[in-house]
Amino acid sequence: MPWVICPGSFALGNWPRRQKLEAWPALLGWPSIVIALGLSLIGIKRRQAVWLFISAGLLLPICIYMAWSPQFWWLGLSVLFSITAAGVAVRMGQDKVAIALYLLVIAVVTCLAALVFWQ
Repeated sequence: MPWVICPGSFALGNWPRRQKLEAWPALLGWPSIVIALGLSLIGIKRRQAVWLFISAGLLLPICIYMAWSPQFWWLGLSVLFSITAAGVAVRMGQDKVAIALYLLVIAVVTCLAALVFWQ
């Protein structure tokens, strides 16, 4: 694991402390979103709702993070609801409804990516 030196330790007159950089926050961000979108597409194409529920589990941390934001609380809830409802629609044999809900998730993720990258 890479190490980083804390900048505040010089101000205190102490020797620099080292802290480990953790990789799990980076894995729960955009890579998790991309993997979840791919898994949900596989689930819709194969007509297996399990893949959509797995992708809902992968999207859960970022949806909770967005739900805590006062401006974007509805985005997190809508993504989680849509991907779960798409899984239920696939299980019931309603493929067109599942595709429509998947497109809603794609639209929300695209808007979120535009907000993040254009800041």
